[in-house]
Amino acid sequence: MARCAISWFILLSFLVPSVADAWNDKTHIAIAYLAYKRLDRHARDRVDEILVLHPLYSEWTKGAKLGQAGLLAFMHAATWPDCIQTPKCPGYIEDGTAGGMVPTAAQEEWQNIGFSDMFMHKYWHFIALPFPESAASVPAPRPNIETQFQIITDTLNSNTEDSLKSYDLAWIENLVGEIHQPLNCVSRFSAEHPDGDHNGRDVKVREGAATESLHDYWDNLLGNEEDLESAMKEGKALTG
Repeated sequence: MARCAISWFILLSFLVPSVADAWNDKTHIAIAYLAYKRLDRHARDRVDEILVLHPLYSEWTKGAKLGQAGLLAFMHAATWPDCIQTPKCPGYIEDGTAGGMVPTAAQEEWQNIGFSDMFMHKYWHFIALPFPESAASVPAPRPNIETQFQIITDTLNSNTEDSLKSYDLAWIENLVGEIHQPLNCVSRFSAEHPDGDHNGRDVKVREGAATESLHDYWDNLLGNEEDLESAMKEGKALTG
């Protein structure tokens, strides 16, 4: 099995709801809705101030009702690190190997430089390392959800410029949700899958007539609607 030891950071611990086990856009938005509603006035004003600097802020808040722009931006921001892997957010480069899922030793794959970074960084979303049998078999460090979570939260807690914090805030919103998807933090290593089952992506499950990967099953557990209203309704239900 693989491990996912996370160094928690107070700054965005409010993003962790007690029930949230699906991590497509709908659930990322629901988690963000819950988090934003729990912020005190000072924290909410600061988050709003930082997200104004995101390149998509105007698009995210178009048509927002009075006083709702900050909430809309915050909810959209939680899905942005996933969006850059798709044609919906064009211009980003698939880095790493195995379809971008495996990082190399390149320093650029660790970097935290803000919006000038056009890498997708798919491998920042999960960890898939086997438990070593001995100290001699410990894998060389590679960027993953654990390493980048620490780097990004350290930056958010620093005196760095707000433009970088805007990039990092979107990432940390997404990664806090990703950490709670069990199959982002575990892979099965076996004779059948000597290199791991890619966080359950190589394991097929069947529900009725539909077949999907075990990883996708978890991702879509709360439904796969992409509209904000559906996600907000789910967020409100999770507080009940």
